Amino acid sequence: VHLPEIHARLDRARAGPELYLLDWGLTLFARALPLDVAVRLWDLILVHGDAAFFQCALGILRFHRARLLDPSLSDDDVRHLISHLPPVLPEEFEDLLAS
Repeated sequence: VHLPEIHARLDRARAGPELYLLDWGLTLFARALPLDVAVRLWDLILVHGDAAFFQCALGILRFHRARLLDPSLSDDDVRHLISHLPPVLPEEFEDLLAS
């Protein structure tokens, strides 16, 4: 899966994976998502392993694509957004998995 637009925007904003992926990995998304959503992702990670973790991370980036690519955001805004993403609500979980 490639997300070239998101990658280019994060690159331009100097928002490398170390800004968000380490936190997502160490907490298995517990701080990035509401706990009831994170628990459902944990099930997928336990069943499918590392590949599910990266699929979830890519799904989160795709889910927030419109926000991340908003041209009105400054680089500082993008860095703040990627490290403090708005929560995914439980009813949006299926959309996240589909993205």
